Amino acid sequence: MPSIIPNRLHKSRPQGYAGQPSCVEPLRTVEASRDGKSVLESIPVKPCLPWNTYEAIYALHLGDNGPVVVAERRGISFDVVDIGCFESLSDDQIRMLKAIQHPNFVTVHEIYRAETKCYVAYEHMPRSLEEVAGNPYLNSDRLAAIVGQIVAALAYLEGKGLQHGHLASSRILLHHSGTVKLGNQEDCTANTSIKDIRDLGMVMMELMEGDDAKDGATIGLDSPERWTANAIEFLSATTSASSVSELLEHPFLRSWHKGKLKGVAEQAVVSMRWMVWRYNTMLRSDTDSERYRQGSARHGDIVLDAAG
Repeated sequence: MPSIIPNRLHKSRPQGYAGQPSCVEPLRTVEASRDGKSVLESIPVKPCLPWNTYEAIYALHLGDNGPVVVAERRGISFDVVDIGCFESLSDDQIRMLKAIQHPNFVTVHEIYRAETKCYVAYEHMPRSLEEVAGNPYLNSDRLAAIVGQIVAALAYLEGKGLQHGHLASSRILLHHSGTVKLGNQEDCTANTSIKDIRDLGMVMMELMEGDDAKDGATIGLDSPERWTANAIEFLSATTSASSVSELLEHPFLRSWHKGKLKGVAEQAVVSMRWMVWRYNTMLRSDTDSERYRQGSARHGDIVLDAAG
């Protein structure tokens, strides 16, 4: 195995950084207790940039999501978060970010409204399901652990009369613990869950088939022998079910455990390390170095600002 020589990274202070904060910010648990609210209801909206609170580490690009900055909280906690940047967030979108709180939705820590842009600090979720699609380690039990958590999130939305509307493998995130979470909750709208159910079928087919997944809106499998009858029947049910509650009753979701996804998540992390190694190797290549030194090198994964 070739030795990996760490590449020097050039760090520059993000625009708007004004040095270390003059005081430690109150914990949300303390603020919530003081105001008589639950912690999840006390997501602050701050009229400033996030860089006095967080130090940027690197950028992460997951599928068709916009890139996020992975950052570390300054001070004593050193929590790692993902910070998304938006051209704007309407009051309705901010209300959605605050209102949608569920174990299978990405947790929002703070919202920042500054200058002409908005920033949202989320819990750090390093992988998306796009990187799990077609994984040979994925079997029916592990697939049920993924789908069961997605369906739990969709059932929560259905109970609130909401639709996600943008369900895709790149917008569904995976933690190394095996927890699966939906993002993009700011764009949820009042609607039925029919579209989400159909989109779930497409996501499920992509996970089962990988790069061989059929294009278009037709659900089908080229290698059905890999999967149990319950898995195939559930996939078929996504084409006709009229509510998420119907899917919750399906035998495919009768027994699953998110811990079964730890191996799949670890493989995704190994894949990320391989991409970092390839990135650093290409930086040392005379042919490709200039393209990768522009500060916007993107390999569907990581963006690093490398020093010359």
